[in-house]
Parts: sequence; C-alpha cells; structure tokens
Amino acid sequence: MIFELYKEDQYFMINLLHHTHLTGLIKNIRRAKISQECDEFVLCKLALNDSEELVGQLSFEANHNMNKRVAQRSSEIADNIESQLNCRDA
Repeated sequence: MIFELYKEDQYFMINLLHHTHLTGLIKNIRRAKISQECDEFVLCKLALNDSEELVGQLSFEANHNMNKRVAQRSSEIADNIESQLNCRDA
C-alpha cells in the first residue's frame, strides 16, 4: 500500500517510533519518496500488515502519551492512514 503523508508527519513518526521494536517499519518510512504532485507530501510504501501495525502504534501513542500535542498528532496521522486504507478497500 502506498500512503500520502506530510513530510513533517514522516519525521514525527520516525522520532516517535525510534524507541520501539519496529526498526523495519522505520526504515520503510525513511525510504518514502517526495510526491511528484506536491513537494509537501511524501509517498510511503508499506505492506498491509505494516500499515496496520503503524496505525496501532500511533493509536497507542494517541491514547497513552502524556504529552497532549504528541497524542493529538499521533491520532491525526493514524486517522489519515486509516482513511486511506478504507478508501482502497472500497
């Protein structure tokens, strides 16, 4: 699956996930390519199970992180990825 994310979200996720066991997922997020349509976005290619694991980790951070800004941003990114997953399923 290919997801479109803001560049800032890419960096946010890398920093957020650095303490987890998801090193393969982090490598794939780092490999994201800049969108040809708009350079504010990156295209991140992940397998479906990796996408679901990423959404799960972001949702965990959204629900348990003590920093409200980090929790809110994690929730927004997770919602964005989930909506892109749902669009592809339809």
